[in-house]
Amino acid sequence: MEKLKNVKNLKAKQIELENAMKARREKETASQKFKHLNEIWVLGYNYSVKIEALKFKKKKIKIKEKQERIMNFRGC
Repeated sequence: MEKLKNVKNLKAKQIELENAMKARREKETASQKFKHLNEIWVLGYNYSVKIEALKFKKKKIKIKEKQERIMNFRGC
């Protein structure tokens, strides 16, 4: 009778440990997924900032070219 109790206790402890490990794994994968999504967002944000900077740079170059054309047209 006592052996049966011990076996039941061991099985209960084993199930408890398995559940704890499963919960821990799920928590880790969830945080990894979130981290991955966060990295993607940061990459996208950096990419869009770079595109905006390039657009701004191109506008500046176009303005300079226009000014040079006007200066050349006037004969300055």
